[in-house]
Amino acid sequence: MIRWAAVVGLAALVLAGCSTPPASAPATSPGPPESTSTTTTPSTTATTAPPSTRAPGEDFAFGETVSAMNQGAPAAEITVERPVEFVSTNPYTTPRHGRFVYVKVTVKVTGPDPLPVQSNDFEIDLPNGDVEFHLYVSGLPKDVPADIDEVTVQPGQTLVGSVVFDVPKDQPMKVAYAPVLKDLAHWA
Repeated sequence: MIRWAAVVGLAALVLAGCSTPPASAPATSPGPPESTSTTTTPSTTATTAPPSTRAPGEDFAFGETVSAMNQGAPAAEITVERPVEFVSTNPYTTPRHGRFVYVKVTVKVTGPDPLPVQSNDFEIDLPNGDVEFHLYVSGLPKDVPADIDEVTVQPGQTLVGSVVFDVPKDQPMKVAYAPVLKDLAHWA
């Protein structure tokens, strides 16, 4: 089910500092061959759901899709899945705070402008007020979507990737979409 939320100024903040690459540029992340992003062509079906009536600051459920708006027009749809704990396949890579988790993220550009996306756009907020930022981990399991590097997603394309964090054990957490260090949406 797609829920719509007007995230005021999201695309204006994110798109303000980006240049427009050629329309044929793929939405892949730089890095070694095993670190690729998946792109797909979106379907042509349209959702006519009304904007969400959620109060500002209310959390979205993990797996729920949020529509980012730019001046009242759709810009992107962002979905954040529930964090999944994993153990690095590299025996020398161990968590400092307790455990590694990855979050699967899907970003579909529905507007006419490209959208820059990077792992640092996402963070984990802990109940005590601490914030955990993205972490590059050597030894991500093979079944986990590739780590998101800095990438520009073109209109009509979808990016699917993961963001890795080192978090304390047994702590509830919220995942925030916070490009340019401004929290725009939370999933819990």
